[in-house]
Amino acid sequence: MSPAPDHRLETAKPLSTARTRPTPARPAWSRLAKSLRAQVEKWRTVLVSLLSFSLLLLLWQVGAKTINIPALFPTPLDVKQEALRLAASGDLAQHIRASMLRILVGFALGSAVAVPTGLLMGNLRLVRTFLEAYIEFFRYIPALSLVTLAMIWFGIGEASKVFLITYGTVFIVTVNMIAGIVSIPAAKLRAARSLGANQVQLFIYVTLPASI
Repeated sequence: MSPAPDHRLETAKPLSTARTRPTPARPAWSRLAKSLRAQVEKWRTVLVSLLSFSLLLLLWQVGAKTINIPALFPTPLDVKQEALRLAASGDLAQHIRASMLRILVGFALGSAVAVPTGLLMGNLRLVRTFLEAYIEFFRYIPALSLVTLAMIWFGIGEASKVFLITYGTVFIVTVNMIAGIVSIPAAKLRAARSLGANQVQLFIYVTLPASI
């Protein structure tokens, strides 16, 4: 007796036909509607931000008028008038230049300390173990809490202000450089070594770009 034919083999269809079926193109109106929705969402975000800022100015104006102490809590209009007066007299530009100079000097001094420290801590485990406790302790002390000490140590001139900016810069730059060096994939280091890179080339072309 011969076996009964298997009808499943006769009705089976190749899988390749389902995969090669072309995907119907999206109609033009569907793409246009999607673009319009994106534009509407963008402008709605802008309008909500402007409304929030306008509400803040309104609350500021009402609160300042209610308190009625211009020397401590001026209105937005008073601030605008004073800013225009300072800009017209040149005092505003002078203050901006002085502040920018303090920031640049403080950032330069802080980076001069933080860059080599971060490079050493990121590359040498012994240095990182030795200094990590101090970095983790002092970086959580805000610079504003040292204002009194800075004035006692350096006086009320420029030196105390530059010191506070330098203090805040050191820990930010150090921690970011360590994080950049530690996050370098080991495969990238092995690939550079396999291509013949020495320690100096490895530092210049792999470690240093990752830490910036």
